[in-house]
Amino acid sequence: MAAGVPKYITVRENLRQRIISMDPGEKLPAEPELCKQYNVSRITLRHAIDDLIQDDLIVREQGKGTFRTGADANTEREVISDHIRGFFRQQEDLGNV
Repeated sequence: MAAGVPKYITVRENLRQRIISMDPGEKLPAEPELCKQYNVSRITLRHAIDDLIQDDLIVREQGKGTFRTGADANTEREVISDHIRGFFRQQEDLGNV
């Protein structure tokens, strides 16, 4: 890890390079395995992964894993919103209230 650079940034950039070389739809190793490979905590790893999800390089499927995205991916993946609002707020935003 580079001195003065947060660990998650170093992990994120290394993962970015790995992901770019992967095929669309290909599964990343499980989080515990990646934590061992990078010698970081799960929180640090998740911070890096969350950034890559925001960049649309990967998508996380609960109970299945984390996968490389891409136009060539064979399967549709459900993306869970980072912003959750209540029913009233949704309806208000849609002009139904």
